[in-house]
Amino acid sequence: REAVISAIAHEMRATKHQGGRIMLVAGVAVVATGGGHHVVRLIELGYVNLLFAGNDLALHDAAQAIYSSDRPENRLRAANAIHAAGGLRPAVASGLLSRGVLYTCLKRGVDLVLAGSVRDEGFLPEAITDAQQAQQVLWEKARDVSLALMVATGLYSQAASRLLPADAWAIYADLDPSRVNQMAQRSPYRTVGLVTDAEPFLHMLLGYLE
Repeated sequence: REAVISAIAHEMRATKHQGGRIMLVAGVAVVATGGGHHVVRLIELGYVNLLFAGNDLALHDAAQAIYSSDRPENRLRAANAIHAAGGLRPAVASGLLSRGVLYTCLKRGVDLVLAGSVRDEGFLPEAITDAQQAQQVLWEKARDVSLALMVATGLYSQAASRLLPADAWAIYADLDPSRVNQMAQRSPYRTVGLVTDAEPFLHMLLGYLE
């Protein structure tokens, strides 16, 4: 596993050095299991140019940032507070949102595409609830991506992989072996699949990148 993650880090460094765009596709488990600070560090190091995630990840991140807990009631409170502020950017400007993945994306100029689903407990203003619209927005932002790092999400990885350029690297990291195999078979060229939990994977990846 370490050799694979080292190779992924090497490709990410090369992509950044060559001026290529890197997309992170992140499932809610990335934040819910404590990996959010690893994503923040990836952004700070310049290894994320586009983040594609579900509204559920955003709710967990906002709740942790504002209330230091992503319990269900805090996710709803965070959504209401950000709506009252007028959206994510006003929430950052006012100091309501002062840390976390969303905050760092906005501060560092990372493109952000959030997609909603019927399972969500509440929606942030920036969440795109129409699936076709979300796909169109993602296509516009992902068509020049050189490397896509997809972690702990089959649904959003599947959506993103269909929109990647033919020569882009597609890297899948997920705890479910069948999901990793399924995603790897969808894009057989320049593809890496790794069966791993999100937080340890990101932690080790950062170790190689730093």
